[in-house]
Amino acid sequence: MVKIPELPGGYQPGDVVNGHVLTEGGNWVPVETAPTHSAPTHGAPAQSGPPPITPTPGAPSSATPNPNPYLRPAPQGSSRRRGGCLGGTVVAILVSFGVGVLGIFATRWIDRVENPEPEWGIDLDEDWADIDIELPTVPLPTMPALPSFTLSEEEAALIEATDWEVWHADYTSHFLVTVEAPGLERPRTTVSVRIEAEDVDGEIHEATDFITVLGGETTLSIGLFSEPFDAEVEDLTVEITPLMVSDEINPYTARVTDFELDHAASRPTVRATLTAEKYGEPPTTLRMAAVARDADGEILNLAIAYPSVPGLGDSTTVTFPMWGNEPVPDDATWQFAVMPH
Repeated sequence: MVKIPELPGGYQPGDVVNGHVLTEGGNWVPVETAPTHSAPTHGAPAQSGPPPITPTPGAPSSATPNPNPYLRPAPQGSSRRRGGCLGGTVVAILVSFGVGVLGIFATRWIDRVENPEPEWGIDLDEDWADIDIELPTVPLPTMPALPSFTLSEEEAALIEATDWEVWHADYTSHFLVTVEAPGLERPRTTVSVRIEAEDVDGEIHEATDFITVLGGETTLSIGLFSEPFDAEVEDLTVEITPLMVSDEINPYTARVTDFELDHAASRPTVRATLTAEKYGEPPTTLRMAAVARDADGEILNLAIAYPSVPGLGDSTTVTFPMWGNEPVPDDATWQFAVMPH
């Protein structure tokens, strides 16, 4: 038996690769046309490798053939099939967990139904019927009465106009109303004063003022009518309405301690010294009324001023002209009234 030498590439005659068979002469020929015994062809170069591989339609042109034709790549599994298996596993785990939790709750509920907890309530009618408990009587605390910031009807009735006068200057008509509240125990009450004056001709003349009534003191309401008139007033109606009440124990008080009259100006001018007491809360503003009367008590001149507010125990000087041009004699009687405003 003749030993055939091994051909390059590790293939032996008779090996079939890609539909070709290796002849004894070292040539690759199709299997259908391969001779049973093929002698080497002289003059034709022997192929040193397997025949060229015909690419499969649709396969990439850069694909490299497997050097071993008998090794076939294992088919890859479907990713969808793998995902389905994983999802089924997760669902099975969740179902098992839910069944376990429901089982625990069901067991506890059945145990509570079969073995209810004992009731520890106390029946007061049965257990405590024979027990007599005496509690000490403690009076409830009472709040002190707070001061009212408004007057009652009885208190408001104590404020009254005790006198009224009408005085005419050259171009204006004025009213003077004396207000007193001797029985009122409130130290300071702010009120509005509404005036209606009816003259001999039946005409009505109106005016309004705001004053502060100090407990135990006389207060003067002075002002102008809306229009001047010359007719004599037959009747004058005063309506007083309380607005605000202060229950300060020691209210601020200021008084005229000295004054002098200056006749050098076109109208009589008053220069007064205003002194405050050493207690109370100083107000924001003050109003000062001045009235000069003759020996018979008739009004000679009058005026209103708004002086600066002196501090507690201090004094201030205020200068203001009278409203009328008529001179005031030295023997005239003066009346001053100072009030917070």
